Amino acid sequence: IAYKDLAARFPGLSPDLGHIREAVLDIRKSKFPDLAVEGTAGSYFKNPLVPRSDAIRLQERYPAMPIFDLPESSDVKVPLAWLMDHVLNLRGYRIGSARLYERQPLVIAADKGARASDVVRLAREVTEKIRAAFDIVIEPEVRAL
Repeated sequence: IAYKDLAARFPGLSPDLGHIREAVLDIRKSKFPDLAVEGTAGSYFKNPLVPRSDAIRLQERYPAMPIFDLPESSDVKVPLAWLMDHVLNLRGYRIGSARLYERQPLVIAADKGARASDVVRLAREVTEKIRAAFDIVIEPEVRAL
């Protein structure tokens, strides 16, 4: 329960597995679109792994940005959603009928009638904006067929 959202739900507590499961489902439900209303493939982009020195330089520019250590690597994880939201103001950014979801900008939501080309164009544009602003190359988490 070290994950930020779970830690906030159970401050100082040791919940059982059932309570953790319910909390995870509730948290995910709050961050993702209702599939009965609109389409999504879930979280579209991976959080980038960058050298610690690059992350520290970013954190010097944006002191509130968290950095997540990876025990198995000398790189660190940078929260892409934080950069998209707090620096580039991309929450809700739209191309055609595809947009970055308002509650979680890593998620691409598709309105009814959206075309695959809308999603592809949005993903490419976001990838380019991240590269231009931070010199970070991001990868999709979603695999297109």
